[in-house]
Amino acid sequence: MREDQRPAAFRLFSLLLLGAGSTALPVAWSQDAIEVKTSDASSVAQIRFSLDAGAAVTNVRVQRARFGFLTGGSAGYLNISSDAASTPVGGDIRYVSSDSTVQYYDGSAWRTIGWNSGASGNFLRKNPSTAETSTGNMTGALYSLTNSATANQTGRVLDLTVSSGDVADGTYYGLYSQVVKSDNTDDAKGVANIGVGGYATGTTQVAGATTDNFGLYGSASASAGPGVVTNYGLYATASLGSTNWAGYFDSGDVFLRNRLALSQSSPTALLHIGTTGTLGHLRMDGIAGNPATITAGDHWYNTTQRSHRFGMTAGTAGLVGLLSATTSDSSAISNTTDETNFDRSYTLAANALTAGKVLRIRASGKFSTGTSSTTITLRVKYGSTVLMASASASVAAGLSNRGWMIEAVVICRTAGAGGTATANGCATIDTANSAATNAGTTSIDTTAATALQASAQWGAANAGHTITQENLTVEVLD
Repeated sequence: MREDQRPAAFRLFSLLLLGAGSTALPVAWSQDAIEVKTSDASSVAQIRFSLDAGAAVTNVRVQRARFGFLTGGSAGYLNISSDAASTPVGGDIRYVSSDSTVQYYDGSAWRTIGWNSGASGNFLRKNPSTAETSTGNMTGALYSLTNSATANQTGRVLDLTVSSGDVADGTYYGLYSQVVKSDNTDDAKGVANIGVGGYATGTTQVAGATTDNFGLYGSASASAGPGVVTNYGLYATASLGSTNWAGYFDSGDVFLRNRLALSQSSPTALLHIGTTGTLGHLRMDGIAGNPATITAGDHWYNTTQRSHRFGMTAGTAGLVGLLSATTSDSSAISNTTDETNFDRSYTLAANALTAGKVLRIRASGKFSTGTSSTTITLRVKYGSTVLMASASASVAAGLSNRGWMIEAVVICRTAGAGGTATANGCATIDTANSAATNAGTTSIDTTAATALQASAQWGAANAGHTITQENLTVEVLD
C-alpha cells in the first residue's frame, strides 16, 4: 500500500512517531497488524499516546484480542505508570510508588492487589513493621506474614509464617480460613462447607522409591521455657450442629503411635478413659457370635451370648465376674415348717441367659436349734422353680450359730420363654456334707427378669430353731 493510500489517522500517527523530517519509515503495514521496530539493538521502539492538558482521555482499545508480550532473549514487561487518571473508571489499574503497591479501581475506590517486599518469588506478600491489630486488614486478603527474614522454601505454593518474637497476648494464625454458606431454602440440596481442604496424590516411578501423600499434615514442636508450652499438631472443635464431629475419618485406618486419652488430659496408658459427668466408660455394640478370625488377645462383645469374649491360644473365653453380693443379713426363718425364701436375693435381668451361659450361685449363713433335734433342707431357686436341693440333714438340739452353705452351678441349655437349664452342686450343714439333689433339666423363662435366691425349711416348728442367710453371691462363668 502506498503512503497516500494509508488512512489519515495512521499517517498522522507515523508523523508523530518519526517526526516530520523523517524519510525512512520503520513501520511495516500488513492486512491486520502494525509492527514497530528499530534498525539497531541500542534504540527503543515505542508507541506513545499523549494529550495536552485539558484534552479528553486517550484510549487504546483491544477488542476480541489479547496483548501479547513476546521475548527475544529477555523478558517482556507491562509497565504501569504511577500517574493515576483524574477520573478513573472501574477496571483501571495503577502503580503507587509511595508504598510500592499495585491497585485496581472497583468503580468507587482504589483497592490494593498486593505487596512486594523485595523478597524474590513472594507474591501477595506483606512484611508488617507493626502488629496487625485491625481485623479489617485481614478481610479478603491473602497474606504471607513474616516478622523476620526467611528464605523461600522450594516447592511450597503458599508459605505463611508468623515468626517468634516479643508479641502481645492473642492467637496467631499461620493460615485461617472461614466459610459461611447455608443451604438453599427453596430446594432440598445439601451444602458442605470446607474451611480448609487437602488432597494429595502421587505414585512412585522408580523401584525402591517411596511416596507419602498427606491430605493434611500438622506438626507442633517447641521446648518449654520459663512458662508452659502445649503443642497441638492438630486441633479441632465442632459444636451447635445436630451432630458434631471434631474429627471424622471416613476411610482408611487410624494409626496412633502413642497414647490416646478420652476425657483425660494427662494419660498414663495407651488408652486412658477419664470421666466427664456420668460418662467414663467404654461401650461395644458387639457382633453376633465370634469373629471369623480370632487371634490371642482379641476382645469383643458377643451379642448372641451377651458376654465379653477374649481370644486365647486354646480358644475363646468369656469374661468371668461377680454379678452380685449381698451386703446385709436376711431376716431369720424360725418356728415354721414351711419352705421359706430368704429375703435377700438377686434379680437377673431379662434375656441375660443365653444357650451356654454359666452361673454360680452360692448362699451361706448360720443357724441355731432349740431344745429338740430336727432337720434342715436348703434349696437354690430360679424364681419359684427349684434348680437344686440338699438332702434333709439332721441337726442336734442346742446348737448355736453353726454354719451352712449351698452352691449350685447352673448352665442354660436353651433360651426363651420355654428355656431350659441344669444345675449341680453341693451343700454343707454344720459339720456334715449333705447330698445335693438336682431337678435334672428344668424349664425356665429367660425372657423375664427373675430372682435368684435360696430357701430353707425346718423339719419341726420351734421358737429356738432359727436360720439366717449372711451371704449370697452370683457369678457369671462364661
